[in-house]
Amino acid sequence: FVCLVYAQLSRQMSLRDIVLALETKRPLLYHTFGVAEIRRSTLADANERRAYLIYEALFAQLYQQCLIQAPAHRFRFRHKLYSFDASLVNLCLSVFPWATYRHTKGAIKLHALLDHEGHIPSFVRVTAASTHEIHEGRKLRLEPDSIVTFDRGYVDYGWFAQIAAQGAYFVTRLKRGMAFRVLARRQPPALSGVTCDQTIRVRTKEPDSIARDLRRVGFVDPATGHRYSFLTNAFHLSAKTIAEIYRARWQVELFFKWIKQ
Repeated sequence: FVCLVYAQLSRQMSLRDIVLALETKRPLLYHTFGVAEIRRSTLADANERRAYLIYEALFAQLYQQCLIQAPAHRFRFRHKLYSFDASLVNLCLSVFPWATYRHTKGAIKLHALLDHEGHIPSFVRVTAASTHEIHEGRKLRLEPDSIVTFDRGYVDYGWFAQIAAQGAYFVTRLKRGMAFRVLARRQPPALSGVTCDQTIRVRTKEPDSIARDLRRVGFVDPATGHRYSFLTNAFHLSAKTIAEIYRARWQVELFFKWIKQ
């Protein structure tokens, strides 16, 4: 693990690079690793045989340490706030033949749940590039009273019901062509950018669809003039806060950009 961390921080590109770099620090090896020499074959064997569960457990421990030091999110509410999204990472098939995506293209998909307290990932899962995002979303286990935001590619009424059953809240975009009936209207605050605040019931034939009312919030971005419609099960927050929560989802996009760079 120490070798992998050193390789990451010093930007080593191969096992041979790691060994050559560590060779220049031979006097320090014993105090750092407990050995006098690091061989490439030893690292290769460790990469092949070491169980990933060791690092998964270590990540969980480090994540808890990070939470102690991480600054709180910028919202006034005390709910835990997450953003969930996925991103495709292109790979060269000649180098990564296992990452088959298309005939001439290789790729994997990263699924991340970003914790807005410190903007650190609660987890990152790697799957085949063809895996649909919603399949990973259904595996989420959110703590009660938390809020998760995601784009409209994750709109799934059965998943909405699952989130609500866990005692959590979601904020997403209204899907184009979604059929719904307006049950109640609330007057939006003046000069807030909020164009509508409604209680709606979605019309769907899915047997596992969410069997409760949802909230639709219309919003106009004053900077761009673009119109947005948000969907949520959080009725206790202001309509402007709902719009700001979705705007904060951009942080997960920045996280993927940083990972890829």
